Amino acid sequence: MKPFHQIKSILWAVDPFQDKASAKRVAGWVAAAAKTFSAKVHVVFASPMAALPVSGKAKAAVEYPYLVAAQANLELFAGFTGLKGLSIEVLVKHPRRDLSPEDMILAKAKDLGAGLIIVATHARGLLGRLLVGSFAESLLAKSPIPLFVVSPHSKAQAPNVLKSVLVPTDLSAESVVVCAEAVKLAAKYKMAIALEHAFINEFVPALQADAYLTGEMANLNGKALKESLRVQEALMASWVGKLKKSGAKVSGRVISKPGLVSDLIVASAKREADFVLMSTHKEASAYDLLGSVTKKVLRASPVPVMTVKD
Repeated sequence: MKPFHQIKSILWAVDPFQDKASAKRVAGWVAAAAKTFSAKVHVVFASPMAALPVSGKAKAAVEYPYLVAAQANLELFAGFTGLKGLSIEVLVKHPRRDLSPEDMILAKAKDLGAGLIIVATHARGLLGRLLVGSFAESLLAKSPIPLFVVSPHSKAQAPNVLKSVLVPTDLSAESVVVCAEAVKLAAKYKMAIALEHAFINEFVPALQADAYLTGEMANLNGKALKESLRVQEALMASWVGKLKKSGAKVSGRVISKPGLVSDLIVASAKREADFVLMSTHKEASAYDLLGSVTKKVLRASPVPVMTVKD
């Protein structure tokens, strides 16, 4: 995977037609990220107008006032961050080829050398439906650049800087690479990092209550679960011990109580994290991009979720 612990430039992909309250909430998180990473912010809107089934004067009559309003709102929303020196741009069409709004955002991020793309999901605004559905999902699927996703459930009051990050992990060989990069990020920017593994929480109740597991079989099943849990806890302790050598403040735990994995992650994020960092990859696992856990956390997390490709 590409290293993601060096973030010098941030692209904020904005819907200029969202309501002001939503824009202020997202702007607070943009400011927190910019201050944490000492990064320059580029405020960008990719217009979907290129897809209008009209052309010539008819299209111009619709597009011109739309783009003027978009530019004005971008400037207003940029002001909500309280940051200085932000660049503001409305993308109408790629100069070399026809691209969708999300592809224009990714092309612009590449041109800027952005190390992070911030995007909001919400239910209102002209572009809101796109951001909730195909726009955000397309960015998640396509972007080689980490995304910082702010949902309607993200806290209205963002911290001044990001001081803590929660990293859910399935303790697989693939996820150790992501955790190592996350620790580098935490060490560089003075953040506390908590690794968390939910140990078969969704299956423990069913296994313990299985009507066919009685007597000696049930005892064996219970012993197997306890031994597996012990192994997972030992593996987590080993990871934490090695990752602490980076100088970062690292902690780790294995949660074995019953409950949906996504609900446990959201609850942990609410208690102790400024943002959640989750990997997305093609292999099927509990934290797969297309799996229910990542989607549920993205929708319900009380803090933004940073997604990275492993």
